[in-house]
Amino acid sequence: MVSLAVKSGNSEPLFGVNDVAITADAARRIFPDRNPVGEMVGFAEYGSQAPVSLLITSVIENPSHSILSDFDFIVNIQSDQCPLASEIRGSDLKRQGQGMMVFFIGKVYPETDLAALSQQIDDLPGWLSRNLDTQQPLRNLTPFDCIYYSSVSMWVFRQGKKLYLTVLILLCVVLLLSSMLSYVNLSMAASGDRAREMATRRLVGDGSIGIFKRVLGESMLFTLVCFLLAVPLAFLLAPLLDSLRPVGLNIPFSIHSDGTFWLLQLGLALLLGLLAGIAPAWMSASVRPIDVVSGKIRRKRKMYFNRISVIVQSAITLILIVMTLVMERQLDYMEKADIGADPKENVFYCGIPLSEDQAQILADRLRASPQVLEIGFTLGYPTYVNFRTTGKGMTLAPVLCDSTAFSLLGFRIVNQFAQTLNATFVSQKVANACGVSRKKADPADVYGYYERMRDHLPPIIGGIVEDFRINPVNGAGMEWDMENEVGAIVQVCDPAEMYRMANLLIRTTPDRKAFEKWLKPEIRDIFRETFEYHDIFTIKELRVGYLDDLMAADHDDLRRYTRLVEIFCLVSILLSLLALLAMSCYYAGVNAKGIAVRKVFGGTVNSETRRGVLIYMGWVGISILIAIPVSVWLADRFLQRYLEHLTNYGWIFVVAVLITVVLSFLSVLWQTLKAARTNPAVELKKE
Repeated sequence: MVSLAVKSGNSEPLFGVNDVAITADAARRIFPDRNPVGEMVGFAEYGSQAPVSLLITSVIENPSHSILSDFDFIVNIQSDQCPLASEIRGSDLKRQGQGMMVFFIGKVYPETDLAALSQQIDDLPGWLSRNLDTQQPLRNLTPFDCIYYSSVSMWVFRQGKKLYLTVLILLCVVLLLSSMLSYVNLSMAASGDRAREMATRRLVGDGSIGIFKRVLGESMLFTLVCFLLAVPLAFLLAPLLDSLRPVGLNIPFSIHSDGTFWLLQLGLALLLGLLAGIAPAWMSASVRPIDVVSGKIRRKRKMYFNRISVIVQSAITLILIVMTLVMERQLDYMEKADIGADPKENVFYCGIPLSEDQAQILADRLRASPQVLEIGFTLGYPTYVNFRTTGKGMTLAPVLCDSTAFSLLGFRIVNQFAQTLNATFVSQKVANACGVSRKKADPADVYGYYERMRDHLPPIIGGIVEDFRINPVNGAGMEWDMENEVGAIVQVCDPAEMYRMANLLIRTTPDRKAFEKWLKPEIRDIFRETFEYHDIFTIKELRVGYLDDLMAADHDDLRRYTRLVEIFCLVSILLSLLALLAMSCYYAGVNAKGIAVRKVFGGTVNSETRRGVLIYMGWVGISILIAIPVSVWLADRFLQRYLEHLTNYGWIFVVAVLITVVLSFLSVLWQTLKAARTNPAVELKKE
């Protein structure tokens, strides 16, 4: 159902029960000097006793434009050698809380009622349809063409944010329309200058239809030349744009190589040339020789369309400047927001799923390293708490850590009742909701199921800490917390208990690169079977790195998206300014005679310059009146996507207006000044 191109080996991957297919990229990385077909590869599932060897039977191309997400291997789910395939088929999936997410892909008849089919799946008995604890449906029936935009996380498929793609497509359309508008604008302006040429052609026998075809052909030829120049530029820019691609655009930016794609692009380019040339061709074809001789053509050249074009493009410029500034300020706001804690410097979080033995081995090696100052264990940290539990009257988001990690994470203690070890510290929000105080510090007031879980919880309330963020300011993960009120707590446990479940928290010397260089081979040696061919620092599913870097990475998606949008905005602004500059050149030539006449009757360079600039700035003023309401609406829509966002950002509109005015002023000043300095005698002789 998902096509895969075979490079070598079995022509039908997974046809055999124990077939294993490897992607071309993985083959080059793991077997750089030989063909991997027939080679054995080790496979060890987390928690298994020993790895098994699987035989590679084929090499497939990396499906860069496929709905499938990135992967290295494909294994037949019927395999009797792969432990993961056996577990999927076996009864282990019934273990509550220890199952795995499995996706089924199936074809249905076109007339199938999906709602009825979904209900039938819901009614099936057994583990497939119901969670044993919550009795909620586990299935989500999603049409294949809706997977990319689905709100349900499906990690084996490429998924993205509809807003991201929609905004970029709209920006592309704006760029295209802006460039077409500029071309039509300048072509119609130039058609006045070509009036004598067209009149001469009419006199020597060309008809209006012939002139119409000639100008239209020139437009299509011009567009074709631009297309041919754009092709190599697109190949050069695609890698740059892809390096800025956010997670919300989970499709690589690349150029298709098939002929159909290029024929379609060529056809679209010629269509654009046709559409852009119709108005100039019609204007040129309507020129009559008598109009040129009598000077009537000069009186017709009011160019209302050109003025409207300048106004529209200036409005687009202002809107894009506003949105760029708003996105930058929102990003800065999120990065500088107070997280409610003060982690120490040079604290490294090693979020790798180590077994108890592996964690002890790594901890011993870390303690022996001169680059390590302190070691703690934790599950989560401020801005990253991915676990929820039931409390009394509210949902609790706990950070589980030992006393060393408690200190390294820098929780701000407001009121301490008891020792730190084996104690729960509640946030101010939880304390207020549950009535926790020094005189009333009973865990039963916080945990609704305290009696049942007494053996697994810290026995006392140690104190109150400031409210700290359980999610990044960008709202990632907030969908968990939309229905219930959630309060943060910190459970400080014995280090011996933390070996079994927590991740390492390491305070190192300031030489971060040296520590990371030392840690990589240590991790690889301890966890060789899983990370033999991978760099743990690049596996996106794992959180490995210094805390400040990980917290900054939480905003990386918006940061990349902002940079990508800024590139499009910059190009659009540049197009608008170039169009304004070109129109100022044109109007300077058209008005040269009027300037000369006014200078004969007492006009000066300053007065003519001021007069010319004020005409353009009047158009810019109209564009500002149009763009400000649109900018306010768009900025508000953008910021409302974030639970925490900028307030009192009215100054951004003032700054954007000033930038637009200054850029427009500088764009027209040079040509206007040049026209104002024209010698009246020289100009009038031309007439």
